[in-house]
Amino acid sequence: MKGRPRPSGPFRWCQGYGQPLPVVTAVDSIPIALGCAARCLTAEEWVATVDSVLNSTDLTIPDIQAEMGRVARAVTAMFGRCDARSQSGTESIARLRLIAAGFEVEVQPGIGTHEHADLRVGALLIECDGRAYHSDVETFRNDRRRDRMTMIDRWMTMRLTYDDVLYHWDGVLEDVRAVTRSDRHRIRRDNDPRRRGTASI
Repeated sequence: MKGRPRPSGPFRWCQGYGQPLPVVTAVDSIPIALGCAARCLTAEEWVATVDSVLNSTDLTIPDIQAEMGRVARAVTAMFGRCDARSQSGTESIARLRLIAAGFEVEVQPGIGTHEHADLRVGALLIECDGRAYHSDVETFRNDRRRDRMTMIDRWMTMRLTYDDVLYHWDGVLEDVRAVTRSDRHRIRRDNDPRRRGTASI
């Protein structure tokens, strides 16, 4: 309503693109909430949020867009950067930043027989650990087992913490570029086990 005061206090007023849709429920649906958040979150935060929705619900991008009503060009562009395979917000943000830096990134690449890493740049596997990393002893042991397995198959593994991705990205990017510049991440030999299901980079 025109002239209606905005909430005060520790709250942010989020208004999406275009005219507000009619209020029909006490709590907004996920697509409506995402539409509002598109102007309040950074592009990285918004894409990471949509990735989580796509990965943890049955919703698809067309489903979300249909309920959002008119989809602004800026929002359509952000949808194009989303990936339902992403397993965490940290992984989503790392993926976006690596792509922005010019790297070709594979999401959830297969390792071993039945497992997957978070991201792959050439032969460099990148595992993005969440804020609660190491709180589970079994997870810690499993990660080390996976590291041994990938080493046997001649992959390199780089583990990133939540803080690495969110607050120390410049250093992370410098390290990834150091590996890239030395060509150690490149796959060369035809009989290399890393070539299974991968294209030359």
